Amino acid sequence: MFIDILKKYAHKKDGATAVEFAIVAVLFITFMIGIFETGRALWIMNRMQFAVETATRTALTNVDITDGEIEDIIDDQMQRANVSMANITVTVNNPTAGGILFKEVIAVYDFQTLTGYLPGDWGNFDVTSTSRIPLPTE
Repeated sequence: MFIDILKKYAHKKDGATAVEFAIVAVLFITFMIGIFETGRALWIMNRMQFAVETATRTALTNVDITDGEIEDIIDDQMQRANVSMANITVTVNNPTAGGILFKEVIAVYDFQTLTGYLPGDWGNFDVTSTSRIPLPTE
């Protein structure tokens, strides 16, 4: 009798579509979240590179610019993209190579995913933008 009941339920396929949808939906949503987060990371990286290059171009035309003013330029550019400077570290160096003085700006953004869907620190990494430009000699 028990075997007859098992045989009867073994041939039923009423919920198969729902189970298959549940498996596929989880994979699809995970894939879509990954696409969105990757796009956001690339967008922030591109915007930060533009901000750093704008700051170094300004330093080329204004030799007396201070490091704080360079940070303000980067801050202004990043706020236009709705990215807070709280997660960005800006370093300004004046290296010399071959007797030429350079202005080097390095910005590091601590990228964190919006979803929190990934376990641990998988979604957190640093995005770095660098620009180096020779300063005019007087």
